[in-house]
Amino acid sequence: VESAINMYCAGDVDKSFPIFSRAAEAGNGRAMYYLSEIYHFGYGNVDEDEDLSEHWREKGKEKGDLLSKITYAYDLDEEDGIELMQDCMEELESMAQKDITAKYELACLYNDWDYFQNTELYAKLIIECAKDGFWLAMDRAGDIYYTGEILEQDYEKARYWFEQGASLGDDSSKFSLGEIYKNGNGVE
Repeated sequence: VESAINMYCAGDVDKSFPIFSRAAEAGNGRAMYYLSEIYHFGYGNVDEDEDLSEHWREKGKEKGDLLSKITYAYDLDEEDGIELMQDCMEELESMAQKDITAKYELACLYNDWDYFQNTELYAKLIIECAKDGFWLAMDRAGDIYYTGEILEQDYEKARYWFEQGASLGDDSSKFSLGEIYKNGNGVE
């Protein structure tokens, strides 16, 4: 599974997908997390499938996988989701010190949940993940610099991160890069 995680983080979802599928079927909770994410967002050449996403997210949570628990909390009502996140927070913060996907999930928690809102920490963690080569963080890093809502607006840095994400096949980064050129933000 470790090799599949490295492939996934580098943006090679299609190569990681069959490895995650086999490992999840064999009971690997971490593989279940990655499958749930791939199905949820329709990454790579995998079609979005919310039913399969929820299936693997729940199975991963039942197996005790922390990242599955975190993403499962997004499906709960706000009060229950916050309670589950609070129960996982200390372990997630510890795990984020050595696991790029955990760092990314922690960053998203700081951005996506009003209760945990910490935009400065969100930006710091996302940029760290992007610098470490995590393809999903690159588009978010670009957005941070593009909007100027958290850090000072910097179209050059935004373009850089969108280019990095686009080079790894991220459709959102490709779109954002197109917007930079369409609008002439820091470029002709």
